[in-house]
Formats: sequence, structure tokens, C-alpha cells
Amino acid sequence: TGETETYSELKQRLLGGIEQILTDCRPGRVAITMHGTAMMVLLKALSKETYYSAGIGNASISIVVLKQGAFYIKTIGAYTPHIR
Repeated sequence: TGETETYSELKQRLLGGIEQILTDCRPGRVAITMHGTAMMVLLKALSKETYYSAGIGNASISIVVLKQGAFYIKTIGAYTPHIR
């Protein structure tokens, strides 16, 4: 129906959001929320040498560090809440 994004469109939108955050926010810690699938796409785009085939749960915690212009993936999906 043409109502969904392609992988490439999603990746470009996510990277554009990261660029906007880097422009608008002071250096320091920033929290970003998104669905697990979007996080997998973003982590793949930020870290070219690693492919993330395992799912990343919604509301899990992934940590990305920006140091000297390069992104480093520190933690992927470290916490998944248990809902009763």
C-alpha cells in the first residue's frame, strides 16, 4: 500500500534523528526511546562492522558512546523488563 518505510528510509530517518540530537543537545548523556526493531537498524547503521541478528526487546537498554566522532556500542538490550 506504500504506507510503510523501506529499510533504507527507516535507517535514514533514524540517522537524521541522531544528527538532530547531536545538534540540539549539549554534550553529555541523552536518553532515546524507540522500538526494538528500530534500535537494531540504528545500531547496525552506527556500527558498520557488527550485524545484530538477535532481536532487541522493547524497553530494553542499549548504550552507545560517541567518542572523537565515532560511535561505540557498549551494551545491547541489557535489560528487558518483566511485566506481570
